[in-house]
Amino acid sequence: MNRSQKQRAENEVVFKQRNNSVKQIAKDLQHDGLDADVVLNFTCECSDENCKETIGLTVKQYETARGNSRQFITKPGHVQKDIEKVVKYSGYSVVEKFEEPPATNGKLNKTS
Repeated sequence: MNRSQKQRAENEVVFKQRNNSVKQIAKDLQHDGLDADVVLNFTCECSDENCKETIGLTVKQYETARGNSRQFITKPGHVQKDIEKVVKYSGYSVVEKFEEPPATNGKLNKTS
């Protein structure tokens, strides 16, 4: 994986970390009575550090879409074909990295 590909993959990991926080808060609230069918706005996990688009999913849909550590959710058209492939499409794309995503410091990397 070259430097640009690594930076883009790291950005996706940062978005995934944000979404995991949203998921955990929602799960905690479900224990307090929040309806499990509530649709939440998860951040598109594409590599564009400027992307502000969201994908409406329940926690269960998000967990199912994220089948393994190499899978991410993205809006249609946000796929980076040199680092990932679409494995499922249901109004949003579930993409899978060709390689295990790199670790990140929790900050977005500028890609150019």
